[in-house]
Amino acid sequence: MNQTKEQTVANSKKRKLYFGKSLRKKTGIGYGLKRRKTTWKQFNIAFTRTIKQILTIDLVRYIVCYVRRLYYFKLLGKTRVYQGNLSSVNKHTIAHNTTGAFSDVAVIRSNQLIKPLSILAPIRHRLEQVKVLSIGPRTEGEMFNLIANGFSPKKIRGLDLATYSPLIDVGDMHKMPYRNDVFDVIISGWVLSYSEDKKLAAKEMVRVAKDKAIMAIGVVYSNKTYENKLKQARGYEIPEELFSVKDILALFGNHVDKVYFSQDMTEEDKKRGENLLAIFSIKK
Repeated sequence: MNQTKEQTVANSKKRKLYFGKSLRKKTGIGYGLKRRKTTWKQFNIAFTRTIKQILTIDLVRYIVCYVRRLYYFKLLGKTRVYQGNLSSVNKHTIAHNTTGAFSDVAVIRSNQLIKPLSILAPIRHRLEQVKVLSIGPRTEGEMFNLIANGFSPKKIRGLDLATYSPLIDVGDMHKMPYRNDVFDVIISGWVLSYSEDKKLAAKEMVRVAKDKAIMAIGVVYSNKTYENKLKQARGYEIPEELFSVKDILALFGNHVDKVYFSQDMTEEDKKRGENLLAIFSIKK
C-alpha cells in the first residue's frame, strides 16, 4: 500500500521511539542519567540542609554575621537610616540601634521565638515556601537564625529603622512599605517596647499578613526598677510596657485566632526581667 509523506514520517518517528526505548532498556542508557540526576538533587538538598544546620550553632552564626557586618558596615559604610515621620517611635530608638546594637550580630535570644515557630504544624512541612517578615532585626543574626531553622533565604525580609544589611529594608513598623496580605509569618522580637503606639504597630502587622498567618512576638518584661536602670544607662524611657501575654494578644484584638505557644512570667521570672513570648495565628 502506498503511504503518504505524512504517514511515512509518522511511522519513522514511531520506529525511532520504539527502538530508543528498547535500547535504553537493554543498555540502561537514559535510566542511568535519570538516576544520576535524582542522586545529585538529593545530594544538593542534603548539603543545603547541612549548611543550615551548621548555622544553628551560635558561634558559627556569629562568625558569619560578624564578617558580613565588617564588609557592609565597616568596609562599605552601607548604613541606611529611615528619614520619615517618627512620631510613633521612641525618640532615642535610632541612636540606640546604630551604636551598641549593631554589635549583637548573632542575636541568640531570637532562638526563643524561632525554634518553637519552626516546628508548628501549620508551617513546619513548608518552611521553604512561607514568606517571613522579621521586624526590627537590627543585624543579620535573626535572619540567619531563620535560615538555620529551615526557612528559605529567598523568602525572608527584614524591616528596621536603621541597617547596613541588603537583607533588611529600611522602614517604620507603624507604616510598612509592603502591600496587604503578603507574609505567612511575622516575627517581632523585642521591638514593640520601642513603640509609642503599639496598637497601630499591631494593626500594620495584621495588614501585611495573610489570613491565618503566624505572629511571633517577644517582649522583655520590665518592672519599675529595671525601667529606671534602663533610662539611666541608655537615655530613653520605654513607654507603655506590656506585662503579660494577655497584654500582647489584646493589641491584636479580634484578629487573634489560635495561640500555639506562650510564656508568661512567674514572680522569679519578673525579678530577672525575663521575656514574654506569644506565637499565634490571626484571622482577617
